[in-house]
Amino acid sequence: MPVSLTYAFNRSIIVSIKHRASYAPIPWEVLQMTYHRYTRTNTTPLSNWGHAMFARNHDSVSEMVQYGNIHWELDSGKCTPILSLTDKISNAWEECQESGYFGNIDSYFESLDIETVIESFNPENIVTSADAWDSDMVVWFWEFIAEPNNILNISTTDGAISFDVESIQRA
Repeated sequence: MPVSLTYAFNRSIIVSIKHRASYAPIPWEVLQMTYHRYTRTNTTPLSNWGHAMFARNHDSVSEMVQYGNIHWELDSGKCTPILSLTDKISNAWEECQESGYFGNIDSYFESLDIETVIESFNPENIVTSADAWDSDMVVWFWEFIAEPNNILNISTTDGAISFDVESIQRA
């Protein structure tokens, strides 16, 4: 299968991998990456929201004392790239706007345009601002995108999100 790569040379990060005309989960053979998360508790890597946020850059979270000293990892091969979900997000958001039902999110978010919504699920720096992943928009994403499509792990250009404790390993 032909693969075209789009690079951003900010520390040689591969921003996206595009398979023919559509995005698809990145095959392990094409790109191996480990995402990192630190917590204070060793009982679960998941937050109270039922998800875990991971950084691509280990140093960006390992030196943050407030996160804790329990190190968790997520392999990129288990992730669906957020860029492959833009059509699903766009369609679901439009359906919510038409029906007036957005699930259990703050009404502030309902007025956002689709471009803003999509961008908020792909933050530039997940450590300094996780955007949608650090708000009740994560509940909307689970209800309208992840759960109906059986998507448990998502990669962004700077990190990853997991709803699946079984995909996460203690480092």
